[in-house]
Amino acid sequence: MLIAVRGNVLAVHDIRNSRTSVFDTSGAYLRSWPSSCCFTAPIHIDQAHRIYVATFLAGGAGKAAILAGTRGPPGPSVSRGTPYVRYDSLGKMLDTLFVPDRNEGRRWVIQNARSVSATIVPFTRRIVRGFHPAGGFVYGWNGDYTVVVSPSGNDTARIVSRTWTPERIPDAMRTTALNAALGQFGRDFDPAAVRAVVKAEDIPTTAPAFTALRVDGEGNIWARRLVGSDSTQTTFDVFAPDGRWVGSLAAPIALGDHGNDVWLEGALFAPTEGTNGRPVVKKFRIAK
Repeated sequence: MLIAVRGNVLAVHDIRNSRTSVFDTSGAYLRSWPSSCCFTAPIHIDQAHRIYVATFLAGGAGKAAILAGTRGPPGPSVSRGTPYVRYDSLGKMLDTLFVPDRNEGRRWVIQNARSVSATIVPFTRRIVRGFHPAGGFVYGWNGDYTVVVSPSGNDTARIVSRTWTPERIPDAMRTTALNAALGQFGRDFDPAAVRAVVKAEDIPTTAPAFTALRVDGEGNIWARRLVGSDSTQTTFDVFAPDGRWVGSLAAPIALGDHGNDVWLEGALFAPTEGTNGRPVVKKFRIAK
């Protein structure tokens, strides 16, 4: 299940059953409609209460081609990017937006007679995308420091950038990422075959410019940095709505590249754990 919330509207996307449902935040069911299957990517509700759901396009190149970076029309060798279908809160399909993509992230691929599995090598350069609350997306290739604000995915309303020097990734962070990949593949594949593919020397020694993009309710862009983010804090570069770099900030909570944190005007809501290990949601005030 994937969820998104805006005001008193809660959207729930059931991937396996190809269904999107809307509730109010008291839990009352409002409506459902058939949507898309099998694409595990965050959903979103913008300030106009339009709901964004990533999808595979019918008649496109198929799931395997999409995973390889070729995402359907206009031709088998042309990628228009990742498609998102946009619905209104009543379930009416409004349009399909495409977020540009680049198939440059190196992958570890392992297969046997029964299955195949793949994952992007940790910390490799790739396209990073996020949603904009006013509608559309922010995205950028994290091999340099350029972020595009795009209301439709195919246009450019603003380009955000800053001077950037790649930071060295701590050896402990690279080792942790390597061991996580070994464990992930080791559940389904022979350990010797896994170690022949998953190699420490494949992991970059310098960090990408950013690993995730968030936009708060005022339009400020928060670019998550790899170095300086750990189990106790998350370091961001912060850009004003007009694209000016405001500075860097270490937020006192661990936020990953993906998650159900919610950014509003002057506030951040983030899921975490309490001292007893039970899930809690913490609210942070964003002070200028």
